[in-house]
Amino acid sequence: MLSLFIDYNKWHYSYALLNIFRSAREFVRFFFNLFSINLFLKSLFSPIFSTPVTDTTSEDITDAVAFFIGGIILRVVGAMFRTMLILLGLVFSIITLIMFSVIFVLWLILPLVFVALLYYFITFSYLLL
Repeated sequence: MLSLFIDYNKWHYSYALLNIFRSAREFVRFFFNLFSINLFLKSLFSPIFSTPVTDTTSEDITDAVAFFIGGIILRVVGAMFRTMLILLGLVFSIITLIMFSVIFVLWLILPLVFVALLYYFITFSYLLL
């Protein structure tokens, strides 16, 4: 019986805690990949749509200005869109870390709750008769 108690505590406070940390890390990695945070950070100021310029031989200055301003607008829209997705991914990652912190604390105090309930049951079992 003592061996069972020792083995359970070893598992509860070593192996299971490591698995909680690994699960939290995998969830955060999942949200980073789901929202493509690394990719969006690398291409933050790229245009949102690739618009091919077909007529570059025009000598009119207004065409060049229009292409330039259109490129800037597409880059700004792309940066805003990517920033929103990056922030959304970071929010989900932070929520995941908070939830796993709560799970971690609850996991640490779970044996104490079990002992307290066992003590309560033994102490007040005469009331059940």
